[in-house]
Amino acid sequence: MERAELPFPVEEYRDRARRVRAELERRGVDVLYVMSPANMCYLTGFESIWYPPRAPLGVVVTRDSDAIVFVDYERHRSLVEMTAHFDDAIFFTYETALETVAAEFAARGWTDGTVGIEWHSRSP
Repeated sequence: MERAELPFPVEEYRDRARRVRAELERRGVDVLYVMSPANMCYLTGFESIWYPPRAPLGVVVTRDSDAIVFVDYERHRSLVEMTAHFDDAIFFTYETALETVAAEFAARGWTDGTVGIEWHSRSP
């Protein structure tokens, strides 16, 4: 699928994620679940006019991988695929959001270490 033009070159988003990974290393955090719209945009270029207040939308950055993983509601799949920079994605249904995200974190080995979750965002 062809993506829309991002506000910055992909290299800028890669560098931002690299700096986040360096901070994860410094703080001893293995996985960071970024959930605020501003920081999701910072890492991926994604913007939306609406962010579901009770859905675990986010972006995952891990200390040991260059991959950016987008996490969002399945109905936003087309918007995410067309407008965001990411390497992989987890899409969930409203009814199974928490179970899907928890299962994906476990399946990807992200629960084996220290997980940081961004607080003070619109998402849980």
